[in-house]
Amino acid sequence: MRWAWIALAACGCAREAPAPPRWMIAKQATIATDDPSYQLRRGFGVQVVEERSGRARTTEGRWLRAADLAPASPLPGPAGAAPPAEVERPAEVGAAERWVDVDTRAEVAVAYEGDRAVRAMKVSSGVGAEGAPYSTPRGTYHVYAKLRAATMASPPAASGDPPDPHPYRFEAVPDVQYFYKEIALHGAYWHRRFGERVSHGCVNLAPADAAWLFDFTAPQLGAGERERHTDPGKPGTLVRVR
Repeated sequence: MRWAWIALAACGCAREAPAPPRWMIAKQATIATDDPSYQLRRGFGVQVVEERSGRARTTEGRWLRAADLAPASPLPGPAGAAPPAEVERPAEVGAAERWVDVDTRAEVAVAYEGDRAVRAMKVSSGVGAEGAPYSTPRGTYHVYAKLRAATMASPPAASGDPPDPHPYRFEAVPDVQYFYKEIALHGAYWHRRFGERVSHGCVNLAPADAAWLFDFTAPQLGAGERERHTDPGKPGTLVRVR
């Protein structure tokens, strides 16, 4: 998925479990909200944080009819992948350093400590051919910003360009890690097709995998912190896409 992102408000790799998120999908062609300038389209996703008298309030504060929403498809647990074959560690990574390898042919991401594979996860990378629109760019990068949750949406078409044929907008996208421009590793609650190419360029993970990986990588967020950018001269965890 590509972006229009808005921040919402030691590995142990275990986070204190919050209340389960109530991710919902719009089920009507268009849904009116209390904001006259904004409508949801079918398939757009929101997180409901309050219900009152048949109305639902989303993370962005808009109210709409609760009956116009359906629960997101049942969320898979960790999407497990086969243990990887031997993978060469990037030269710049130390013998005990953490890094992430994303194999867009196998649709698998692997978290490493040096040469040791810690966790292999099925992913969904970009649908475009290498170098084309909606592809996940190959190369070696570093995580430069992390957000506990963000809104992601189709970017507006540039003057003279056709609109996105598959527009999207999802509130409360969980555990977002930007590593190249608007491209990120993040959880996806709107599909279960991990292991297939699905996204507009980002690397989708099952929400449980995304939460684990978020806690594995640097920079680390403090208690109650919602987002963090890397400090100058201290790059985040290396992410290699191939």
